[in-house]
Amino acid sequence: MAGQAVGGLVCVANCLDITEAHILSGRLNAAGIPAFLFNEQIYQTLWSHRFTFGGVRIMVLASRAQEAEAFVEACRSDARGFREECERCGSTDVARQFSWRVVPGMLMALLAFSFALGYALYRDRRRCRACGHGWGV
Repeated sequence: MAGQAVGGLVCVANCLDITEAHILSGRLNAAGIPAFLFNEQIYQTLWSHRFTFGGVRIMVLASRAQEAEAFVEACRSDARGFREECERCGSTDVARQFSWRVVPGMLMALLAFSFALGYALYRDRRRCRACGHGWGV
């Protein structure tokens, strides 16, 4: 949908993620290219229909469209081409590693959830010790 014109404004990018749209719009504005977001409110209220509307459109003045498209493409290629480097040797051959630091937090959350579930399912009951009859209070 890039290139679609509306009232002197041209669409230079479609974003299915509203955060990406705000970041690109902010970077365009910081570079001196006035940018506007279209369909932002639709995306916020009907986020499950983001594919239907094509996401949030970033619109710029038609006179600055080519410059804006090049800038957006450069921003997106920078984001995709980001590589982490080893702090010690500078190598870019870096892999993600599981951290055991998250396990205690997950266990605590599971324990808290189980207590909350037990409390929600708990019913106050009485039982007669002589005959065994039970009833709820």
